[in-house]
Amino acid sequence: MRLALQRASTAREAIEVMTDLVDRYGYGSSGETFSIADPREAWIMEMVGPGDGGKGAAWVALRIPDGAVVCHANKARIGEFPMDDPENCLYSENVIDLAVANGWYDPNSGAPFSFREAYHPATNQTKRYSDGRVWSVFRRVAPSLDLSPDYFRGANGAKPYPLWLEPDEKLTTVEVFDLLRDHYE
Repeated sequence: MRLALQRASTAREAIEVMTDLVDRYGYGSSGETFSIADPREAWIMEMVGPGDGGKGAAWVALRIPDGAVVCHANKARIGEFPMDDPENCLYSENVIDLAVANGWYDPNSGAPFSFREAYHPATNQTKRYSDGRVWSVFRRVAPSLDLSPDYFRGANGAKPYPLWLEPDEKLTTVEVFDLLRDHYE
């Protein structure tokens, strides 16, 4: 991230710097989510290393709609994504192939590809710890949606929380700081 900040003047350029460096030198992490923004646009980017001996990374980046709030907490959040919208979605050429090669996604299953399900499928532990934090922020940002805690509590059939949502009201800087300090109060 530091190298991207030093070399880029926009969020989109930062994504390009990061992915070019990863292509050239590799990425050794089991996964990371990045929030990347400039005065005009914001992106959420998720990246996973290819494992021992591999080079490059699998990654996807989505532009966050103006006025929306996104939340991520130690777990991949991007599910399905449009592969035909380069203005709002960027991804590595190997994003599906790496998952197929490792047995994390079967293209013959009929199920659409989901970055989240392929590279960081939910467990009861990650739902409780990570998705619980997303729910807590979202419930404060958009109480009118009355988002159920069922997903993070592991209820059968409960659906994951949206990647982003529109807040009920415009947030102040102080409110954003308070959200970052949220402990389910």
